[in-house]
Amino acid sequence: MLSSTDVLVINTGSGAVQLNGVNRRSYLTGANWFQIPAGGSVDVRFTAEVQNAQASMTASWRVSYY
Repeated sequence: MLSSTDVLVINTGSGAVQLNGVNRRSYLTGANWFQIPAGGSVDVRFTAEVQNAQASMTASWRVSYY
């Protein structure tokens, strides 16, 4: 469970997972990364065991070239 001050970073390029700057890759139970097509959009949904009206998520991404 994450608290309101936790920062979870998942790098889909490298597969790195950090929680508050600490490596937590071993806790990731699945890694089915998705792509966002150029000019497209993707809906990402997360679930929680308990509903909380104050909960929030901020997502960021950047352009990647292969």
